[in-house]
Amino acid sequence: MMNNKEVENQLRNIFSSPFFRKVIVTQKITLDYLVENNFCSPAAIELIYGVVMPNDNFSLGKTKKHRANRENKNLNICFVANKYMPLGIDKGYDTFIALAKKISLNYSDIHFHVVGTFDENDIDVTGYNNITFYGPRETSFFAQFYSEMDIIVSPNVPFKLADGAFDGFPTGGCIEAGIMGVALFCSDSLGQNLYFEHKKDIVIIENEVNNIYDHVEYYYHNPDQLEQLAEEGLNKIESLYSTEAQMAPRIEIINQAMKSSRNKVD
Repeated sequence: MMNNKEVENQLRNIFSSPFFRKVIVTQKITLDYLVENNFCSPAAIELIYGVVMPNDNFSLGKTKKHRANRENKNLNICFVANKYMPLGIDKGYDTFIALAKKISLNYSDIHFHVVGTFDENDIDVTGYNNITFYGPRETSFFAQFYSEMDIIVSPNVPFKLADGAFDGFPTGGCIEAGIMGVALFCSDSLGQNLYFEHKKDIVIIENEVNNIYDHVEYYYHNPDQLEQLAEEGLNKIESLYSTEAQMAPRIEIINQAMKSSRNKVD
């Protein structure tokens, strides 16, 4: 959370500690924030883009059935997030439901799926039979779930939940879906993206119904391109979020900090 006095006081206490050596950040916006506000020197900050993900699911994306080979030929679009504020505006839940309603007017074989603490009472969906709610689910649920999904939509909006509050890009939920072969449609209003390429391995959306609708409609009519998008997304995620890419530099930073501390004691 940026520009929050309580958080900033905690950060200054941490960075002024004689035990502080390095801080690892996962988004460039965080690095810039720390530097611009003089929390610590740039030399003490290490940017490792992304988060650590379990590697077990990478193999699931490689064996995913394409839509044309599934018994259910619907185009399945999902939204995965918990509710932290009314209408889920910070996560873009209101936009997702508006998208589902608009698409249902023209396409009966596009279905929408919501996992998390949202239900049909948050926004009225009476009469829309193309939206399924699953409630909150355990991790074990997602392997089968994502095997049937084609697109995950994440139209999240920063600074809505609280001043300075924002999500990483892509969110952890999107990365988990992408690992399992689901195409990523993600917003990036803060410009946090460093490595993904629009329409090659991800679709960068706006938090606006018509914009997302146009992208969905295009890929609905071009299913081979959607499959290619998901495959390229999986490959990109694999290169950025593998154990080697994420854990090796973290371990090296910790080892260097420990070595530096021992040298100072000696």
